[in-house]
Amino acid sequence: MTESPAAAPAHPSELETTLRDAALDGSLATQERVVRAAQGLLIGYLAPRAPVPADADDLAQQVLIEALGSLSRWRRAADPVGWLLGVARNVLRRAWRAHAREAARRSRLAVEMSARLAERLDDAAERAAERLAALAACESNLPEGWRDLVDLHYRQHHSLDAIAHSRAIAKGTVGATLFRARARLRACIEAHLAEASR
Repeated sequence: MTESPAAAPAHPSELETTLRDAALDGSLATQERVVRAAQGLLIGYLAPRAPVPADADDLAQQVLIEALGSLSRWRRAADPVGWLLGVARNVLRRAWRAHAREAARRSRLAVEMSARLAERLDDAAERAAERLAALAACESNLPEGWRDLVDLHYRQHHSLDAIAHSRAIAKGTVGATLFRARARLRACIEAHLAEASR
């Protein structure tokens, strides 16, 4: 439904007359008069009561669609304006039910996502702990000189140049030893983890 300029709420008696005309006439022109006459009243009624006040215009349009689809009931209504507001109350009830369902769905989704995240974090922490335990076991099996170089470079953050200078060995030897130590540690850790997973 295209938006029309916001109309001031119709005076109840004017709106009542328009509604009764629509009930008797049913023409498109009369229905357009109903929309213009009732839209302000409906938005004013719905906005403070809607789950999302910004949706009042959409809810008003829904009320008008349902009301215009039931013109014959207006003929029997003693109070057409009251009947129109009754339709608005029904639309509001459905909007609140939909809002509650959506909130519950989002809440369930948030709980589910939190549980999955906690599970992943637990798994990641467990894997990290397993790798650290395997690293400690594997490191103790390295030749002592290799362990010393690994400690200086990876724990104390000494450069290759500084290690070579302090140990009076060639920088290339330090690099090659660390390369072999990493390869041996990697293979040993994978073997430990594979054994633990059996």
